[in-house]
Amino acid sequence: WDQIRYSGEPSEFAWVLPVKAGARLEIASDAWFDVLDAATSPFVVPPTLDCGGGCGITSAAAMGCGDDGDSGGDPADADNVSVLSHASVGPYETVTLHAEDPNALSDWLDAHDYAIPDDILPVVDAYIDEGFDFIALRLLPGAGVQQMRPVRVVQSGASPTLPLRMVAAGSGART
Repeated sequence: WDQIRYSGEPSEFAWVLPVKAGARLEIASDAWFDVLDAATSPFVVPPTLDCGGGCGITSAAAMGCGDDGDSGGDPADADNVSVLSHASVGPYETVTLHAEDPNALSDWLDAHDYAIPDDILPVVDAYIDEGFDFIALRLLPGAGVQQMRPVRVVQSGASPTLPLRMVAAGSGART
């Protein structure tokens, strides 16, 4: 289950998720996340600091920036990507892809306006080496961010796979 929050132009939203072969995407219930939030909301108690007024404690956070650079591959490599399915799921257009060659996948994604930052390409390569497929989704034309719905990835078997290495792609200026 994933609940996506996005601000910006709806046409700029896209998401690429590694999945095991045979996985499919469905619209999920908002109620599931409401119950999860209620059951797992953090309760933070800050420590009491006694530093005499000059302890120099500061708070700063820095996030990395994405790179919209060229993937460096040959556009002809995009022919080496299998489109396993193409569908509309709720407000999303989805496509499930399989590739043996990382350059072919990144070229296909780039040719279809999915930006993969250069620093994430090795992560995508590792998933390809492990035999993963990829579900790419974006909002359908005319759909706004207010229409975004949670999604869930359904896969067969008793051992679900969580592709957490891709979370790093969500930490830049262009996610």
